[in-house]
Amino acid sequence: MPVQSIPTKHIRALDTHRLIPTAYAEPLIFSELLDSDEEIGLLYELESITNQRLRAEENLSMGIGSDELVFGINHFRVINAAFTYASPLGGRFNSPQRGAWYCSDTFKTAISEVLHHKEIEYQEIGDEGTRTVNYKDFLADIAGELHILSRKSHQKFLVLESYVESQKLAAELFTNGAVGIKYPSSRNTNGTNYVIFRPHSVSNVRADKNFTVTWKKGEPQKYTVTEI
Repeated sequence: MPVQSIPTKHIRALDTHRLIPTAYAEPLIFSELLDSDEEIGLLYELESITNQRLRAEENLSMGIGSDELVFGINHFRVINAAFTYASPLGGRFNSPQRGAWYCSDTFKTAISEVLHHKEIEYQEIGDEGTRTVNYKDFLADIAGELHILSRKSHQKFLVLESYVESQKLAAELFTNGAVGIKYPSSRNTNGTNYVIFRPHSVSNVRADKNFTVTWKKGEPQKYTVTEI
């Protein structure tokens, strides 16, 4: 399908939801135990060896340059991390080389998406019984001329378990300067997701609630949420 046939619309979506595991949403966990700025600096230097966000900020990433990243705004590290950390297999609309900012219209949609993938992760490592994970909900505003996918016309890009066609589409759109995509959730039939390709199109990021989510093996749709 030619990308020119996919409609676009200027979208400004406020208070979208992006859920991040609490362990990755906090600053360096040992920094408060250190005695001096020099020790904290050494810890950051040690972390930067494997920290993809810090490497990208130094123009050491093949997927994104420091000129594309954002600085000096609230939670800029959270924004940058979304683009500098990518799954080894990529996501629905991003490659393994470059991440993207995924978010959802509602908390329910966001949690339906992340728990689906978390359940697969647990299955792969052979974990049994009740699953429990901690997340932080980040709210953000997004804006730009987005490509609009629909269930009726673009189903091959929304296949539940395969990202082959959707990654091809995203690569072509990105190469042609696209800002991102608005698409229906595959996990919550009434929900809407967004993927943003450009860090500067994400703004007003702020941390909302921390929560624990629990569900039984094989039943991520039957979860309970406890705010912490």
